[in-house]
Amino acid sequence: MERKPRIAWMDTAKFIGIFAIYLGHFGEAAGKSYLYVFRFHVPLFFLISGCLASFSAESSIWGYCKKKFKSILIPFYTFVLFSLILAVLLHNYGLRNVAEMLWGGVVCGAVRNHYFVGSLWFLTCLFLMEISFEVMRRYLNRYLILIICILASLVFNRYLAINYPFMWYNVDSVFRYAVYYAIGYCFFPSIEKLFKLDTNIKKGLFYLSGIGALCYSTLLFNEHDLLSPLYSIPYIGFAFSILGTLIPIWFVLILAKIFEKIAIFRNLGAHTLYLCGNEYIAKNMIPAVIGLLGLDITISNPLAAFLYTAFLLIFADRVLRPIEKRIIREVCVNIVSPLNTSDCKKVQR
Repeated sequence: MERKPRIAWMDTAKFIGIFAIYLGHFGEAAGKSYLYVFRFHVPLFFLISGCLASFSAESSIWGYCKKKFKSILIPFYTFVLFSLILAVLLHNYGLRNVAEMLWGGVVCGAVRNHYFVGSLWFLTCLFLMEISFEVMRRYLNRYLILIICILASLVFNRYLAINYPFMWYNVDSVFRYAVYYAIGYCFFPSIEKLFKLDTNIKKGLFYLSGIGALCYSTLLFNEHDLLSPLYSIPYIGFAFSILGTLIPIWFVLILAKIFEKIAIFRNLGAHTLYLCGNEYIAKNMIPAVIGLLGLDITISNPLAAFLYTAFLLIFADRVLRPIEKRIIREVCVNIVSPLNTSDCKKVQR
């Protein structure tokens, strides 16, 4: 069984992405960052997951499905359970509320914008995305897959898009974001080659594209999207909307390469699956504990949002993750598959 390698700039990019997710969920208290990060943070994670698909080497579809069940869904169900326990303790929910939340999490798969733990939808969507993509990857050329995913996303976003997601295990979101997963898969070899920066041409392309992405992202941060007039053009407008998301993503990847030697960024980025699953827990547990001391946490400005986001990520990583990791490992070893647990021992996202 393969083990995906740790790539420093990729882990750093995942750190920036999870920081953006936590920050964005503070809403208007995050200032201009609120709308800006929602432009790219979810597509960024699907693109990075597509990059990692290049390392898949499972011998069978069934083996791949079992591995993903252990590495994504077992942690997902653990996060559902922990979040539910905390919600009951905080709000004194009754049996009916508990049953509804269990149904929404375990059976429905935390449908996006429906479930009380908002960030968990990504995990079930990622699970289905990786399974379906693995099937295509075995039989189709990578660029044919890209074309299929572009068409699927185009049809869904332009003709079948529903303002409020509703499909179990976020099937509809798979179609919405498939194009970014496919782009990551197709262009990862080129990105990796460029990021070696071993020639002057590569260095020039790296810094010039980074400056261009910086300029576009700065304007986007200030709510000026240079490409927005092109989004409404029939048929090709969708391609420009993808480009308008890829540019800030590219800026994140450039930053990640520049800051890849910062250990805390890499370490947090390596644990984003746990950080994603623990957002609700961290954001509700800390205020509850501080409230016992008669204190209150108020996030009223962007600086407070940035600092509190950093604190939440460290708390989730250093306090919550070790406990959950041990529980997940025990579940894999003693319940799910006593004969094969190597893929449970280290969750890489």
